[in-house]
Amino acid sequence: MSLAPQSPDRNEILADALRAHAAGDLDGAEGGYGLLMRADPGDSDALFFRAVAAFQRGRAEKAIELCRFALRAPRFSPDFEARLADLLDAN
Repeated sequence: MSLAPQSPDRNEILADALRAHAAGDLDGAEGGYGLLMRADPGDSDALFFRAVAAFQRGRAEKAIELCRFALRAPRFSPDFEARLADLLDAN
């Protein structure tokens, strides 16, 4: 499966994952992020939010690793740098 960076399918999957995440359903959220990452391993949004979920599960090292991948993605947000700094401070 290949999803264009701003395709309706990709955006819908991300929106569903973010809703699950906001509702506290980390399994559902990570499933959505994983689907996006299987379609595009460099999906910076999926990497970033999967890092947030990993951190919430107490897996700080995994969260830091995912943030670092997100920072190397072609399109990333400055929020990723701030989140990585937070994770490094917390770890």
